Amino acid sequence: MELSFSLADQLISRRLFSSAQKVIQRLISQCSSVSEATSAADFAFSRGMGLDLISYGCLIRKLVIFGEVWMAEALYMHCMVGKGLGPDRNLLNSMIICYCKLGKLEEAKSCFDRLIKLKVIPWVGSCNAIIKGFCVQDRVLEAYGCFCEISEASDIVQDFACYNRLVDGLCQRGFLDEGFHVFDVMIEQGVPPTVHVCKSLIISFCKWGRVEEAEILSTEIESYGSVVDN
Repeated sequence: MELSFSLADQLISRRLFSSAQKVIQRLISQCSSVSEATSAADFAFSRGMGLDLISYGCLIRKLVIFGEVWMAEALYMHCMVGKGLGPDRNLLNSMIICYCKLGKLEEAKSCFDRLIKLKVIPWVGSCNAIIKGFCVQDRVLEAYGCFCEISEASDIVQDFACYNRLVDGLCQRGFLDEGFHVFDVMIEQGVPPTVHVCKSLIISFCKWGRVEEAEILSTEIESYGSVVDN
């Protein structure tokens, strides 16, 4: 890092602030700890340069990755929102994950909605985080709503845990058509259904008195190569 600090110093002394800012951005992006990331930011402040939007985004993302979500939120509120700076797509994605880890789902959904309004597809990690967050708080229809928005905007593939969690949560609460829709999206996206998802659907259809549909579903599932024990 010392070589990079020296380079940034030289650029600042020559008043090449834009180039110096890029060096700081690279330092923050490549750091392997919170202390390294904050040291890079402190260096910029000590030289009277501060951080630009991209550098703040890099720093906040690193804080989220390293689990310092309270610090990330404080930095975002003070240095971005407090100064009236508009976050870019990368920062919005980072804040979705940050707010989900803090359990602040309204704030996470606000960032999510801003991305959708901008016609920007959220990162897979952001999608998984907000869907998981709503499911954990027993707000499965809101999780399903996010899933539908993502599916309609893109063919982005979620991880298995996301599909499993949604199907389980929806079916257990009697939202069978919604659960089956998630299953359909899995198939359309080329994601092989897990035995767990298949069992969850069939058992739930039977439990809620839709036995004939459960039998049809069982036959359909077998066509995908999955066998569900009776």
